[in-house]
Amino acid sequence: MVYTLASMKGTFIVFEGLDGCGKGVQTRKLKEHLESQGRTVVLTHEPTYTTEAAKKIKDALTHKITLPPIDLQKLYVEDRREHVRDVIQPALEKGYTVIGDRYYYSTCAFSILGNIPVEKPIEWNSSFPKPDIALLFKVRPEICLERIGKRGEGFELHDTVEKMKRVWSAYETLPTRFPELHVIDGEGTVEEVWNNVISVSKGKI
Repeated sequence: MVYTLASMKGTFIVFEGLDGCGKGVQTRKLKEHLESQGRTVVLTHEPTYTTEAAKKIKDALTHKITLPPIDLQKLYVEDRREHVRDVIQPALEKGYTVIGDRYYYSTCAFSILGNIPVEKPIEWNSSFPKPDIALLFKVRPEICLERIGKRGEGFELHDTVEKMKRVWSAYETLPTRFPELHVIDGEGTVEEVWNNVISVSKGKI
């Protein structure tokens, strides 16, 4: 199914970055900010962990099962297909604002760990709606891992300095392919990063 923009009256915003980059905090702040303006906001997260594909993703990330890298990334696409169909598309058609914590940019970046050419995930995701704006939080892997450790939730499959450095090297190439994707500094305080979010997204949200 190809999703057309013609029926979408809402605004679609995506936050991206390495695990531990702080995007989750900022998505919640933006949701509260927009709701204070009277807007209806739907906050989403990928993977969803509700679809069958997402449950397999969770098992792979927590080392319960082992999957070939290309199979893992295709599960993300499968999960996204249901997510777009059941949550994102209906909300946009109603004129709501959708804030996504991860989207297809993640698949494009993390595919590097399986030596999958970026053209492949771009092709897999070509039918999905494009966000009005996407923000990519730049935070050093060492800081991301420190933040993850403080959460006390344990480390997942890709949570190593070496893997994060490779993923970030892929993320950095994406703004040239996706003009709606903007890199912002995510290493400041919560308020400093929030100011960056508002500054870069001005006029887009």
